[in-house]
This record gives sequence, C-alpha cells and structure tokens, in this order.
Amino acid sequence: RKWLGRCNSLSQSLLLVRLCSLAMAALSPSDGAGALSDLHQDLDAICREDTAPSRATSCVESLTNDFGSKTIGYFAGFSLLCNSIIGPGMPGLPNVFVEAGWLSPTICIVVLYIMTTMSCSMFGELMRKIPGNDHFRGRAEYTTIVKHFLGRRWYLASLIGLNCALQSLNVVSIIQSAQVTDTAIAAIFVKSCSLNLTPFKNFWTDDNGQEHYVNHSDNFFSCFDVNDRSQGNAWGCHVVISVGYVLVLLMAVPCSMWNLDDNVAIQVVCLILGVFFMIAWAVISMVSYSSMEHDGLSSLKAINSSPALGSQAGVLGSILFNWNVLTTVPSWINERKPNISVNKTLWCSTTFCVMMYLFISLAGATAFADVLQGPVTGTCARQLRDPAFNCPNDLMQVMTRGHLIEADWRQGAVMNVLIQFSVYMFPIVGEVSSIVVFSIVIKYNLVENGFSKTFSNVFGIALPWMVSLPVLYMPNIVAQFINFTSLIFVTFANFVVPLAMYAILQIRELREGPPKDDVTPLGVHEHHAFPLRWGPMTKAVLAVSMSVLLTLGSLVAIVLSVQEGNYTINQQVCALVGS
Repeated sequence: RKWLGRCNSLSQSLLLVRLCSLAMAALSPSDGAGALSDLHQDLDAICREDTAPSRATSCVESLTNDFGSKTIGYFAGFSLLCNSIIGPGMPGLPNVFVEAGWLSPTICIVVLYIMTTMSCSMFGELMRKIPGNDHFRGRAEYTTIVKHFLGRRWYLASLIGLNCALQSLNVVSIIQSAQVTDTAIAAIFVKSCSLNLTPFKNFWTDDNGQEHYVNHSDNFFSCFDVNDRSQGNAWGCHVVISVGYVLVLLMAVPCSMWNLDDNVAIQVVCLILGVFFMIAWAVISMVSYSSMEHDGLSSLKAINSSPALGSQAGVLGSILFNWNVLTTVPSWINERKPNISVNKTLWCSTTFCVMMYLFISLAGATAFADVLQGPVTGTCARQLRDPAFNCPNDLMQVMTRGHLIEADWRQGAVMNVLIQFSVYMFPIVGEVSSIVVFSIVIKYNLVENGFSKTFSNVFGIALPWMVSLPVLYMPNIVAQFINFTSLIFVTFANFVVPLAMYAILQIRELREGPPKDDVTPLGVHEHHAFPLRWGPMTKAVLAVSMSVLLTLGSLVAIVLSVQEGNYTINQQVCALVGS
C-alpha cells in the first residue's frame, strides 16, 4: 500500500502484477529471497515509465531506504569489523593484565581470537543455507537466521540476547566517550559544565579524618575542572547531563540514522586514526617504563597471586567484551560486494586486532603496573601505600595524568598536545564509530522482523543514551558493566546460539545429505567455514565443544566476580569518582 500510493494508475497496475508474482515466488524455497532483488529492477523499469518522475523515484526509495546495498569493499569491510572489535573495552585491557598477570589474559585473547573468527565464519555458512540466499544473493539478519534454524522461542531469546549485547557495548562507549569529551573541554576551556538532575552535597575525608565539602556538588547547574579532582568530583554518583554527553550524542545519533554502507568512509578514517593513537600510547608506555625505577612489588607478574591486588575473575568477561563482533557480521555480509571473500576479511581483521590487543596490553601493563586499577578488586598497588591516590581506570586516564608518564614526553609542548589530542579523539574515532555500527545492526534486525522504522530507531538509537545517562559518573561502573554483560549476553548471542545452530545444521546434513547449491555465478566468491573435506560430524563436534567450553568458563567467571568483586558505594567513593 505504501508503494502503490506513490505511483499513477498505470504503474499501480504493473506493480500489482509484479507483487503477485513476488508472492508466488516466495512460496518457492529456492527463489524467495532472490525475488526481492528482482523486484528492485522491475520497479526501476516501471517507475521510469511513470508520468510523474518525482513520485516514481520516491516509490523505489521507499523500498531501499531501510537497508543498504551490496557496495562494501574489502578495506571498508576490514575497517568496519576492526572498529567493532577495537572499541570501548580496549583501553581497559592493560588493567586486566595487571590484576590477573600477563599469562591468563594472553592465553584468553588468543583462544577467543580463534574461536570468534571460526564462529563468525560458521555463521556466514548458516546465512547461505537459508532458502533463497545462496551465495548471499538475498538478505538475512541475525535474528531471522535464528528463527529459521531454531524456531520462534529461540528467536525471541536471541532477539533479547542480541539487543542486550549490543546495547551494553553502546552504553559503555557512550559513558567513556562523554567522560573523555568532558576532560577535553576542561583542558581547553578550564572547565566543563552540566545540568545536575540530582543535586546533593558530596563530602570526602582526608587522611587525618577531616571531612571536606565538594564544591558545586549540590548545584543544579555547575561548571568545574574535571581534570582536577584533588578536591573531589562534583558529579560523582549524580545524574548529570554534561556538555561532553551532549556533544557525543550530536555526533553519533545522526550517523546512526544512516544505513551501514553510508558509513563506510567514516569507518575507514576512524580505523586509521584509532590505530595511530594506540601505537602512540604503546610507544609512550615503553619509553616511560625504560625511565622508571622498578621493584618486585609493582612489576607485572605472570600470575598475580596477591590477596589484595590479584584476581582472575575479570579476565574472561573483560576480554570477551572486546570480541563482540559476530552480531555485526550478518549486516556486513548482506552489504558487502559479492566478490569479496568472507573468510579472508574475517581472518585478516581479527588477526590484526589480536596483534594490537597484545601490543597495547603488554606495553601498558608493564609500564604502569603500579597504578592501574583492577576491574574486580577496584584498587592498585600505589593506592595500598597511599590511600589518597586515585587509580586510573584505563590507559586513557594514565595518558591524561601527565605525572605518570615519562618526563620528556609531558614537558615538551608539542608532544604533550599530541598525547592529549590522541586521548580526547579516541572516543570519537574508536568508540563513537562503534556506537553507530551497533545502533544500525539493532535497527536492521528489528526492521527485518516487522517492527516499524520509528520503533527501531527509538529502541536501537535512543535507548542506550537513556540508559547511560543515570550511570555516567558512577564509581567503577564501566568495569563492572563490561564484565557481567559480557559473561551473560555476549557469550549467549555471539557463541552459544550461533554454535548450536551450526551443530544442528551439520547433524541435519549428516542425516539428509548436504543441499545442492546453485552454480556459483561469475564474480561471486563462494563461502565455506571449513575445508570441504571436513565431514559434518567433525564440524558438529567442534561447534559443540566450543560452546560448552565458553559456557562453563562464563559460569565460573560469574561466580568469581561475585565473590571477589568490590561493589562498595559510599560517600567517600562517590566524592572521589575517577571516571
């Protein structure tokens, strides 16, 4: 009805004929998904004959605006996938290496790298097994694939899991981006401002037991230097709408309204800048380490067994959070060019990301093992010696505190500006870009499953901003949020459900034999997750083993996080919120 109302009577008649043939084609499993692309061509021909060209153009646009076209090339896809992996959790990885020791996080990163890439490739094979989607000629989003293989109940569960996994990523990205933008504003203009929706007085107590009022903490409108928290944080544990929050919102929301292929140029630029910034941080860390004096108490250990500082509970959740890429893979495959290899793009992008992870994590943890705050313990070695010391929550906070890095870097005017610029720009290039991608993926899944475009935009784009607002300046909220949402939702949506579907597909093919694929069209790259010589039983056992291993690991990590975590929130903690 939407299309017919935009064309004249002649085009309406032609459209009715074509839509009837589309309905008949949908009854055929081999032609259903491909019929949509045929309809696009017919609509072009029909609307060119329309006597009202402007109305005819809007007829075609109404059909194609909800999704992008198959125009994403290799490097654009590489950039999109890398930006989905190198996101909000990356600056906190050195903290995990310090708290747990370098051995278990390194093993975990490498294992998850292999399992994630294999799971994504398996999911690509599931996509091309959807009737009518041979060689990805149609379109199938994450939840549509789950509905086909597992039925409506699992579809509803996957819809919840997918949205929670992606929304959690967006919430963390929004919090980090807004906080760093506030510090950038304060660095340039001395202060950043906000509307305090919950004005109440904050107090902090010094080492002598003297209580101090935190200035501006009970003001409805307040401005203070967020880079100087020596006298407390006026926004700690308050619900505030800061200038940084508003600026990040204005950057991310308009781009989230676009389709995935419309964001390609932004993704490429963001990846190049993000990699440059991370390499710079690693180099600064190594130079700072070489100029420091070290002792056995504050050095990076293989396994941190300290009762006060060591914990393995945050390893799996914190690292798993950074591998939440599978849920974006279907949208990328749907809009990539047909001649682009899925496996090549996946393995190249994940290999590049794992190398960056290890480089940044080991360099940052080695240099700043004394000061980085543990995600679970909530403290650091220097804070045990000096209770007034505020441990940095991630590597970005280390870079903004000049006294923690090597003197020559912080004293040189040009180098100091470049360091500050890299920290303040990273949330834009590394995190705002991922907010855009995840919002689009949520929107795509909702639209394809029958939800209105208005509801999809509100739920996919507006909801994470509403959720992040109350927790913008809560103590240690980012680390705890990353840990638990990863262990629950990322494991379920990125591994348990896809691997279960792949095992079911292999068992079905073992019983019934593999379906006969269409002849691969010229210029189209055929996708298989594993070599053709691998039998269905081998692939099914591999998928089940991976799913069981990650599920058991997540359950153990949840128990350890609850037992060993520090969840104290009191007047002192609120007044000294460091991020």
